[in-house]
Amino acid sequence: MRNKLLAMLLAAVMLSALVPAAGAASGPAAAAYEAQADARRQAILSSKTEIVRSDVFVPGETYTGQAYYVSSSAGNDGSSGTSPESPWQSVWQVINADLRPGDAVFFKRGDMWRQQLYETVPGVTYSAYGEGEKPVFNNSPEDGADPSKWELTFQGADGRRIWKFYKDLDPVGGIYLNGTEQEAGRVYGYWVGDRYVDLAYRYDPAPDPDNASGWTLQVGGTQRPETSLEDLEFCCMPDLTGREYPIDLLGDKCPGPLYLRCDAGNPGLIYDSIEFCGSYWPIAVSSDCVFDNLAIHYWSVFAFWGHPESDKNVVIQNCEVAYGRQNTVGFNQPEPDCAVINDAIYGVVQNAVIRNNYIHDNDGSGITFETHPDSRPQGAGSGPLTGLSFTCTGNLLERCGACIQLNDGNDWFDFDRITVSDNIAADAGFNYGTKSMGVNSFCPFGCLILGTWGRLSAKTLEVSHNVFLRSRRYILACGYDSVYQTDNGVSFHDNVYIQDRDGLFGPNCYEGWFVCSASDPLLGTRLREYTGGKNETVILLTEEA
Repeated sequence: MRNKLLAMLLAAVMLSALVPAAGAASGPAAAAYEAQADARRQAILSSKTEIVRSDVFVPGETYTGQAYYVSSSAGNDGSSGTSPESPWQSVWQVINADLRPGDAVFFKRGDMWRQQLYETVPGVTYSAYGEGEKPVFNNSPEDGADPSKWELTFQGADGRRIWKFYKDLDPVGGIYLNGTEQEAGRVYGYWVGDRYVDLAYRYDPAPDPDNASGWTLQVGGTQRPETSLEDLEFCCMPDLTGREYPIDLLGDKCPGPLYLRCDAGNPGLIYDSIEFCGSYWPIAVSSDCVFDNLAIHYWSVFAFWGHPESDKNVVIQNCEVAYGRQNTVGFNQPEPDCAVINDAIYGVVQNAVIRNNYIHDNDGSGITFETHPDSRPQGAGSGPLTGLSFTCTGNLLERCGACIQLNDGNDWFDFDRITVSDNIAADAGFNYGTKSMGVNSFCPFGCLILGTWGRLSAKTLEVSHNVFLRSRRYILACGYDSVYQTDNGVSFHDNVYIQDRDGLFGPNCYEGWFVCSASDPLLGTRLREYTGGKNETVILLTEEA
């Protein structure tokens, strides 16, 4: 019979290492793990394509059908696409091709596409060929570094300047200037027919439609930015007039004008590149697909997206997913609630293998699966799906709002095994609340988040040989009530937890159960009250470290 571990879920978390006394030097230990992260970063970014043709399909290692090649710099959609010497050019050609299970599509290293792989074919491998950096799917619709693309719409006596982009854009999550040297932060807001609704700096906005916004409303529902924008802040404001509420998805359904305050002058003259974090989903996964050695840049909402019930047996490996910014994907009336989300790998759940990826600089979650009451498709059945596995191993996650987040809020999944091993998760939540965030992140909870709502059901849940290196909030965040339901128990062993002395440990980020400051002298005692000791290490960083 399935055992339920309730609030004392950490009874299986084996933390046996001594916590250093106040003032103990821990810098050298932390530096060793940072060096480990540096080595892994380099290994993933320089990983070679090792997928080869074979008569036997091994996901992530072989393909059995036809190979196709794509090059944005040297290809032609009129070519056969069947050799590196005659590649296709566009992602559209890949989407429209007659691909079959077992086939493989290789994108040329060093090339870049401003197109989304919004439709993939079940059983197809998508990887890279050639030498150099990984092929990039750039989700920015275009480079805005052109002075003709910006019009000065407001200039104050004190030097404030507001510039309007030359065309309407779908909701933009963030703007990167000169590659990733600088960011312009988003101010959120929407025109809803008779008023401006300000969503800035709150996740669940209070029903206060008359909140001062700093924008002037003009006849016809247009908006003009006023003096409330700070330098290098922007607002893209879709007109939602006449839309039927609630609006579940915005995306390409509501383009609107984009305004950027840039006091130094025309941004198209000042910056060599201006990239927008676009609202499309760069890659939509399908069952039995493999994604290998690809790079996804400048995105919002999701980078890899799969439906948790229908997309199965997916492998994502050796990829870089970076520079993601949150976006508003839903809107409700009459109370202006919004849904704000940005996850690098989302919804890839059933028998998924997510390994050896570098995920960084994303203000949402890095690797996420979760379910919600309204997300189960009609006719999908009522009971939980059984006999599943989920493997997350060898990944490096840095500067994400949350790094690894696993939640089954609707009791849909009963796993045979969940494995979270050999990952390095560093600096979780450190970009939370910054200008680039716009609306506060809903998930700045920590390096590892397990069952923060609902449950996480598995016969075996193993969390081992991971390094959790600093979190602005919790190193380990776990839900309360029936979080884990297991037959064979939960096994935490050989993990390293490195936290600032004024940081939090968790595990319950909502109800306050066993929330413990890392500097609490009783931390070791409190942990051992719930654990039995399995080679776990806790390191507290001093200010000097």
